[in-house]
Amino acid sequence: MQHRSKVENPLHITWATYRRHPFLTPDVEPRVHGCIVGELKRLGCTLLAIGGVEDHVHLVILLPSTVALAKVMQRVKGVSSKMAGEVIGPLAGFKWQEGFSAFGLCRPYLNAATHYVRRQKQRHA
Repeated sequence: MQHRSKVENPLHITWATYRRHPFLTPDVEPRVHGCIVGELKRLGCTLLAIGGVEDHVHLVILLPSTVALAKVMQRVKGVSSKMAGEVIGPLAGFKWQEGFSAFGLCRPYLNAATHYVRRQKQRHA
């Protein structure tokens, strides 16, 4: 008989652009978010929500047991920084602020967290 592990690690993660500079304009954000989504898939994460405004990003993900959060964030911020630099142009000096915030979520709060993340633009308007 084969035993399988069942692990759910729902997280709300957020991070900002360097000095909260509004780099993630409407023409840049979709490409950067797309890059983030692609990297999360490559790492085996399940994306439940992505949102944000010009100076920060929010995610709600299910983190698999096979990858460390620090690795996920290093890769996500790395590839998205490269993408943003290409879209904006090297002279703009795009970079992410160091670090990130991550908070564990229990199942009853997943819907509220995903709704909150998806409504970032309305919340910050």
